[in-house]
Amino acid sequence: CVGYCSLQDIKDEFKQLKLDSDGSAVTEEKVLRWIQQDTSYINSKISVKYQVPVTAGPDALNVLKKICIWLVSDRIKDITEVKNVRPEADQDVKASLSQKAEDMLDEIAEDDLPLLGASPVTNAGGVGSYTSRNNVPRVFKKVPDQW
Repeated sequence: CVGYCSLQDIKDEFKQLKLDSDGSAVTEEKVLRWIQQDTSYINSKISVKYQVPVTAGPDALNVLKKICIWLVSDRIKDITEVKNVRPEADQDVKASLSQKAEDMLDEIAEDDLPLLGASPVTNAGGVGSYTSRNNVPRVFKKVPDQW
């Protein structure tokens, strides 16, 4: 497995995507590299909360698949728009998918969007607290005793 999505997943996002090596701006090799790169990027963003690569939990894997497809599709869309000088409406893929993906990754990292079935990072040997686990804001005052 190359990453959180497959070459076929990317092909399915576009109605007419020509992936060949005859001078095409986007080749299968490039798409596979982008899938690897974006999978690594996803892992770097979610590794604060989950063990990566995520290999368990069909719900978690489906969310990560969606994010990876969005990231790679936007890369392809940007290249094909420049190469073909076609209007955005003709690209057969929705606009600003990578921003949606970035937002979802931030939500995962901030624990607002849990990856169901994924293994959380353990704090072996570390110190934890209710305040840290639940993102309770810390307030320090200058005058009163707080200890």
